[in-house]
Amino acid sequence: MIFLSVDCFGQLKPDTLIDKQTFTKYILDSTGRCFTAIDNYGKQIWKFNYWKENLFLRKYDKHNDYILTVEFVSKSEGLSKSMIRFFSKKYRGLIEEDNGSIYLVTTK
Repeated sequence: MIFLSVDCFGQLKPDTLIDKQTFTKYILDSTGRCFTAIDNYGKQIWKFNYWKENLFLRKYDKHNDYILTVEFVSKSEGLSKSMIRFFSKKYRGLIEEDNGSIYLVTTK
């Protein structure tokens, strides 16, 4: 699990999850809005912009909500696909590792 961390100036810093089997890097940017998958050759596989592509967000939520935490979902949780769980200030959901599709699981 990774959390967005804060530097000494109070600014959010980007964080990265790395799949140890495929060596794919999943990078959450410092704004908590963009989540990008990069393969082991440095090629971008997909990019997900939480504000632009999250149809669940209402207009007034968009600038107040961002992804706080991302983690790999354990295979023991019974999902058929490799997924990444995310938590934002208002929502919880899943992102498919292979294509970046998002699934809203619940609201807080």
